[in-house]
Amino acid sequence: MALCVNVPLPRSASRPHVYVRPAEASDARWVSTSPDDSATTTGEPPALLAEFDGVPVGVLRYQLGVEGLRVVALDVFHEGLGAADVLVCAVRNLALARGLERLWVVVTNDAIQALWFYQRLGFRITRVESGAMDRARRLDPQIPLFGQDGIAVRDQLVLEARLAG
Repeated sequence: MALCVNVPLPRSASRPHVYVRPAEASDARWVSTSPDDSATTTGEPPALLAEFDGVPVGVLRYQLGVEGLRVVALDVFHEGLGAADVLVCAVRNLALARGLERLWVVVTNDAIQALWFYQRLGFRITRVESGAMDRARRLDPQIPLFGQDGIAVRDQLVLEARLAG
């Protein structure tokens, strides 16, 4: 698997440079998972913020653990800048710097674009939790039955990138 080692990750001379930095409390508007715009990042997972020309273009929230580094959420606000690639590269470098061997993410079975994206970056499907969303829906009936492209949301897939051999 190709390993990115520098951030920013230039895509070509004609492509803009997206820079990544750790999110700060003043970035709560972009980072918070709370629907309340006044929420702070207190209690939120740590995050990396991608910027182009000083404007936030994406955020990646992550969780460190003994099992490795888990991508909790990846949100891109402006398509076509390469922000998602640069954010995953940066979090991969963060995991390597901490001596972690595993970078992983959980997606639902309807998230076809996410599956494509992570596999393109070298992640592999390591586990399918069949019926996980059906079980979760018993606890939270607001979880939609259908997701992207009308696909029934039933399962979770774990994708992982091994960082050390």
